[in-house]
Amino acid sequence: MRYNRPYYCKYLLRYFNKHAIFSILSIFVVLKIQQHVRNTLIKVHSVFCFIDCIKVEPVETSEHIEFDVQAFLDSIPRPPVKTGPKCPRCLVDMTFGVIRYDDGSEFEYFRCPRTHFNTKCYVTSSKENLAEYLKAVEAQTHPVYATIPPERFKCRCDLSMILTMSKSQQNSGRLYLKCPKRSCKLFQWVNELPRGFAFQILQAQDYL
Repeated sequence: MRYNRPYYCKYLLRYFNKHAIFSILSIFVVLKIQQHVRNTLIKVHSVFCFIDCIKVEPVETSEHIEFDVQAFLDSIPRPPVKTGPKCPRCLVDMTFGVIRYDDGSEFEYFRCPRTHFNTKCYVTSSKENLAEYLKAVEAQTHPVYATIPPERFKCRCDLSMILTMSKSQQNSGRLYLKCPKRSCKLFQWVNELPRGFAFQILQAQDYL
């Protein structure tokens, strides 16, 4: 069997060149891995030598010290808790609101958030006269009203009544209950016994 010598030599050269390149690359990768492993071992050895050089002497105490968790928690500074004014009738924090009118003016007020179904507590005051208003609620509320939940008061319009402070000269600072829309003209002083329609409302609910 005869072979074409030039073709056979060319095939052998291709075969040996291909495997020689692969062998060279394999040797290069192995050397790199060995170098990386050697450097890593040197670093680990230096770390252990450093740890061995450090000497930690145990602290000898005559008494056993216990960690007080509560004292540690009490020592942590806490931000101050901001609490708003409380409703003198329901003893809950009042909510702040703003009413904006078409002319650009605003009315800032505080109101008790306590509700009963769709009826709200009648304690409502402007921001400016809030301190005076709350003192007047505690001082002027008749004992009859003190025994009735304030969120049970409704006017003839079936709306939640509002406790307002009078600004007239004769009754300045006096509190009275009224319709929020002033449509049914319900009026009742809060420091007097209920009369008229206010009496009928409370009597129908078995409060009188």
